[in-house]
Amino acid sequence: MLSFACHCGHKFDLADDEAGGLIQCPQCHRLNDVPTLGDLAHLDADGTFKIDASPLAAEHDRMRKLREAFAPTHLDDDGDEIDLRPSFDDVRRAGAPPDLESRKPLPSRPKYDPATGELLAELPIIPSPPPQAPPKPRTLNYAKPRSARAENPWGALVELLMPVNAVVMFFVFLAYFLAQMASYSLVMWIGALGIIALMLAHYAVVVEEIGPEERDELPRPLRNVSLSDDVWRPLCNALGALMLSFAPAILIRMYAGPGQLAAIAVLIATVGGMIVFPATLLTLVASGAALSNLRPDRVIGLIRAAAPAYALATATWFVAAILTVWNTLGLALIDPLTQTHAWLWKLNHPAVVYPLIAVSIYLMHWFCWQLGLIHRHHHAEFPWVLQRHIPLNRLATLPDQARAARPPK
Repeated sequence: MLSFACHCGHKFDLADDEAGGLIQCPQCHRLNDVPTLGDLAHLDADGTFKIDASPLAAEHDRMRKLREAFAPTHLDDDGDEIDLRPSFDDVRRAGAPPDLESRKPLPSRPKYDPATGELLAELPIIPSPPPQAPPKPRTLNYAKPRSARAENPWGALVELLMPVNAVVMFFVFLAYFLAQMASYSLVMWIGALGIIALMLAHYAVVVEEIGPEERDELPRPLRNVSLSDDVWRPLCNALGALMLSFAPAILIRMYAGPGQLAAIAVLIATVGGMIVFPATLLTLVASGAALSNLRPDRVIGLIRAAAPAYALATATWFVAAILTVWNTLGLALIDPLTQTHAWLWKLNHPAVVYPLIAVSIYLMHWFCWQLGLIHRHHHAEFPWVLQRHIPLNRLATLPDQARAARPPK
């Protein structure tokens, strides 16, 4: 029989099989939990549970244990690593026998293979070797860090001798050789002119690849086999720069007539065209708005913005152009002298001609590389129009380094 009281004082007398259930009080209509037989001894007269005060055990090292368990560091006050494993005292307090320390571990039982019945031998535990630094992953070609040598005009002299660049210059040399062989036949002159046009387009593509594209190697001839992007547009840029730079000298030569004064004027106009040609070529190749940026004041502003580097590029262009003209029209230029000085025909020997051709090709590529570096380093200082625009409200959100790198207005 289960006898207990509701909170209102109503007495219940229930059978033992109703223990643990629910019953509604007929007096206050409250649901009451029917206690179990083990709960009857802990019920008070008013139906509430009796709660005894828990004895307080004296823990002298409580704060030390709390610091060891919940400290933010794993070292104690002496600098030793805190060992949170249970000690023998903890094991004894848990009810372990007092001679626990003197007991030896029981030998493990032998194990047998359930299928064959053979005794399984224990495998020796070999300590693992100390951890080693993982090898550096090999990066793909496009993920290589930018070469500091390719960023320097003098380092580009060495960069041009790298195998990938040397192969490109070899094919240009081969094209020059084919053009020279074709020039000996009047029928093959058209093919020779086509090869020369491809070489001019290739030099303009080199400026574009090193400059706006920011590549660190020479482009292969006919890089994408696109008639527009690899031949026609670069050829128009190269021929346009030549015509705009040397048109004054040609016009003076055509209409000034003979005379020493006319020769001096032609020479001055030619030297001026040689100086202006690198800026004109770079503007046609990289500005994107050649008709607007070929204005004389903007071309002069380009030269002023990259004055030291532009001076080196112009000097390289002088030497490369002279060698190229000599390799093409050398004997024709000195034909009157060959009649009285027969030894000049030795300059037409292959041992002299082909090394000069190789040097001129090397210098022309170095000159184009320098123009690309000028665009790469000084593009923000050029007085070009119709370039990339950054609004003023966006400029305020740029990082400090990007804001400081922008040229003052």
